Amino acid sequence: MGILVKERQPLGDLKLVVDTDIFSDLQEHPKALNKDFSTRSPDYSDRRVADVDGVTVIESTEFPRVAGALPLHSAGNDFTVTANDLKFKAVLFNSQLATVIVEAQPFTSRMYDDPKEFANVLDCYAMYTIGQRRPDTVVAFEFVAP
Repeated sequence: MGILVKERQPLGDLKLVVDTDIFSDLQEHPKALNKDFSTRSPDYSDRRVADVDGVTVIESTEFPRVAGALPLHSAGNDFTVTANDLKFKAVLFNSQLATVIVEAQPFTSRMYDDPKEFANVLDCYAMYTIGQRRPDTVVAFEFVAP
């Protein structure tokens, strides 16, 4: 986290995504998280989200558990996870600066008739994609057993 603070990243924009075991350890620690004086509402969705010194800590079940080829998404690429990758259980990133979004298709509008429904239809769309990832705003944490 010191790297991002030295780069003058605003703490309010930082998000820390952690593994379920790490989040449970943080919750059970007597001083790490102050559950009694949290500014968040005590509903179900906030049960696994906390604030630590202005940084939002989010529990995630999406960290890989086994090494090998992992199909991450039906529309995306397959990724191979190594045994070394399994040691990384937390990712700190600036939610405003971690990726740069590029407009792939500008905002487009078109109007057409729908005679079956006896209506005019206004169709509007735009497409965006991630154009660049900024590694200077993302830090992964490796956890090694003592």
